[in-house]
Amino acid sequence: MNEYQDKFDRLISEETKQASARFIEKIKSRELRKRVMPNSVTEFSEEKALKNFNLIVQDKTFEDAIFETYGKFE
Repeated sequence: MNEYQDKFDRLISEETKQASARFIEKIKSRELRKRVMPNSVTEFSEEKALKNFNLIVQDKTFEDAIFETYGKFE
């Protein structure tokens, strides 16, 4: 162990060590996962996203919410 690691170990509390061990264990057990931003994965399909967006926009509930919020467009 190097001198910096030794100094660091003396600075952190036992509670912090236990919390970090639990955090690492949750990552290893896949209980915690990395969140991926939309449109950032390589297999993202723009066609599928556009199709799904169009379905949402064409939905009567969505249309009613827009009209209620902004009024009917002239």
